[in-house]
This record gives sequence, C-alpha cells and structure tokens, in this order.
Amino acid sequence: MPKPERAAERAEHTQAGRPLYRDPEAPVDARVHDLLARMSLREKVGQLNQRMYGWDAYRRTSDGGYELTDALYAETDRFEGLGA
Repeated sequence: MPKPERAAERAEHTQAGRPLYRDPEAPVDARVHDLLARMSLREKVGQLNQRMYGWDAYRRTSDGGYELTDALYAETDRFEGLGA
C-alpha cells in the first residue's frame, strides 16, 4: 500500500517558487484548492471556530496604543487558541 502524501507535498508552486495560493494571477479555484491542500484538519476546524472578541479584548494604553486584556487571554485559554 503506498504511503499517503502529505498535503504540503501535494501542494502546487508557481514558477517563482512561491505557493500557488499566494499568486494573485492564478485562478481563484486553483488558489483555494492549493491552500486547502496545505492546511491541517486542525487549521480547517479553526477557521470554522473564529470568534469575535470585540472591544473587551483590547484596552487603550497611556501612550495611545492598544494592549490585549486578561479577558482575551482567558478566552483563548478556554478555547485552546484563537481561531486557527
């Protein structure tokens, strides 16, 4: 029985050596097929589990920037990560 190919081995590359899914000139169907072939099952499931955290996930810092809140860290711990 032949060994199953890894997704990355089945994935296509453009002439420039970059992955086909990153080639804006390639047809969308081909790009989608290439990207899905590269993704693990966990990554695909993660795409289905994208959560919207909203403004509770961020807080403004004194210098005008943003930082992540403990609420976001608790949520990512609870769901074993953030999306994929």
